[in-house]
Amino acid sequence: MMKKPIVKRNKLLNQQQVIGKITARLMPGYERFNFPPELFGSCSIQLGESLVFRTHNHMTGRSHSGYWNFYELSNGGFYMAPEKDELLHITGHGIGFDDVLTSDASGIVATLSALNCLILEFGNPHLETKYRKLKDFAQGHPESQKIFRVIV
Repeated sequence: MMKKPIVKRNKLLNQQQVIGKITARLMPGYERFNFPPELFGSCSIQLGESLVFRTHNHMTGRSHSGYWNFYELSNGGFYMAPEKDELLHITGHGIGFDDVLTSDASGIVATLSALNCLILEFGNPHLETKYRKLKDFAQGHPESQKIFRVIV
C-alpha cells in the first residue's frame, strides 16, 4: 500500500508542497518578475492577475490586497494564493456553496475561476492547458471536495 505524501504549508521560499504526484513550488520574489507573463499566455498579466484578485474578493466578500504567492506546478500548471495563512469564508453565489477554505485552496478556486473566464472570453488553448493542469493538481489537494463543489 502506497503512503499518501505529506502536505506542507509553504512557509519558506524553497519548500515544495506535494499533493499526489504533482508538486507546487512557491516562486521566490526574484523569479516572480519573469514568471507571470507565461501564466496567462497571450492575455495580459494585468488582466489575468486582476481577474484572480476580483474573483477571490467576490467569493470572500472582502478585499485581499496583501501579498499573493505564485506557485509553479511540476506538471506545468500554476496558481496564485494569498500569502496570509488563514481560513476564509467562501460563498458560491448561485451554487449554494457556503463554507470555509484555507487561503491556499481559495487561491486555487480563484485561479481556476479566472482561467475559466479567460478561456470563455478568448478561447486560448494555452489557458485551457493551464486550467486542466491546475485541476489535476486540485484533485489531490486535501480540500479537493470543497474546491470542486465551488467550481462545479
